[in-house]
Amino acid sequence: MLKVFNFFSGFISSVTVIIFFHYINTLYELDIYKHKLMQNIPDLKEYDFIIVGAGSAGSIIAARLSDDGNNVLLVEAGGEAIPFIDIPLLTPLLQKTQIDWQYVTVPQEHACKSLVNNQSHWPMGKILGGTSRLNNMVYFLGHSLDFNSWFADYEEPIVDKGGFINLSYLKWNTPLADAVLKGIEEMSLEINNINCNLKAGFMKVQLTMENGKRWSTDQVLHERYNKTLNIITHAYVTKILIKSNKAMGIKFIKSGQAYEANATKGVILSAGTIGSPKLLMLSGIGPKMHLETLNITVIKDLPVGQQLVDHILTGIDLVTLNTSLPLSIGNVFNPKAAFEYFFMGQGPWTSSGIEVVGTFHSSLQNNNLTAPDLQIMVMPSGISQDNDLMLRKAMGLSDEDYNLLKN
Repeated sequence: MLKVFNFFSGFISSVTVIIFFHYINTLYELDIYKHKLMQNIPDLKEYDFIIVGAGSAGSIIAARLSDDGNNVLLVEAGGEAIPFIDIPLLTPLLQKTQIDWQYVTVPQEHACKSLVNNQSHWPMGKILGGTSRLNNMVYFLGHSLDFNSWFADYEEPIVDKGGFINLSYLKWNTPLADAVLKGIEEMSLEINNINCNLKAGFMKVQLTMENGKRWSTDQVLHERYNKTLNIITHAYVTKILIKSNKAMGIKFIKSGQAYEANATKGVILSAGTIGSPKLLMLSGIGPKMHLETLNITVIKDLPVGQQLVDHILTGIDLVTLNTSLPLSIGNVFNPKAAFEYFFMGQGPWTSSGIEVVGTFHSSLQNNNLTAPDLQIMVMPSGISQDNDLMLRKAMGLSDEDYNLLKN
C-alpha cells in the first residue's frame, strides 16, 4: 500500500511540476507578445534619473527618488509578476524558467566538484522585483563587523522603521526547527533576534513575507505608475551613453527596436551581480586589457568585476532523521493546506524551505569578538526528497554524486 501511495504521490507531483513550469513560460511569452503588439513605449523625454534593473535594490531606489519628486525612468529586462508565483512553497519551481536569467559559471578547476561539468548555477530574477521574486525570502543581516567598515550608518529599510520591506516570522514550521533550537540552547549558544543585535547567534528565520505570501520589492512600484515614475519592461539595456566622462543616458532594445533615453542627474545601475559589471564593460568602463581584446573603446580603465566573491556551501542532505517531517508531498497536496494558505495565510504553503539560521565561530577562531566565520541554515527537506524533480536539477548536482547521496 505504501509503495502505491508513493507512486501516485510521485506521479502527481511530477505532473504538477511540469504544468507549473509550462504555465510560467507560456504566460511570460504571452506578455512579450502583448508588448510587441501594443508597442507601448512611453514618450522618451528627458528624465532626472534612469535606473537600469527593477530588482531588489532598483525598485526601492526608484520608489524613493520618485517620492522625492524626481522624474524617474525604470528599465527592466523582464516582465511583470505572474499569478501564483508569490506562494513561498513554489520557490524551487521558479528556477530555470523564463523569469530566471539562468546564469551558469564557467567550469571550475578547484570548486564545484559535485556539480555537472564543475559548473555552478546562479539563479537571478528576470522580472519586476528581480531575485526578490525567486529567492528563499530569508531576511538575514549577518554580523555588524561584516559591513561596519563600509556601511556603518546602515538602517534597516523595513516597514516597522519607516521603510518599504515587509517582514514576518515563520507562519508555519516543522518540529525540526524547535528541536534544533533546543539543542542549541543546551549547547549554551545564544538564541535571539540576531537581525536586531547583529551579533552571532541563532533564530527562527525572518522572511520577506506579508500575510503568508512572498513580499517582493516590485510591490512598492504599483501605486507610483503614471506619476513621476515611468516603467518599461521587457527592455534590454545594451549601453550607457557617456559624454565628457559623464553618464548621460542609455541605449536599450524593446520588441526588436532600439531606443535611447537621456537623464540630467544620473544613470543608476542596479542590474545585479552579473548585469551591472557587464553593462559597464560594454560601455567602455572596465579592465583595459579585457576590453581591448573585445574591440570595445576604453573610456575608463577600472577593475570592474574583479572583486566577485561567492559563498562556500556544504552539508546538503548530510543529516538523516529517524522520523518523517510534515513537509511531505502528502501534506502539500492536501486540500487543507491550500485552504489554510488562501484564506488564512498559514500552513505548509507558506514555507520558504528554511526554518532556522545562525552564525557562530569555528574552532579556528580564538577571538569571539571577531565576525563569525560559519553560518548554518536548517532546512526541513533535502534535494533527494522531491522524487528527483527539481531541486537536484536546479542545483546542478551530477548523477554520480546524487546517487552517492541517496545511498
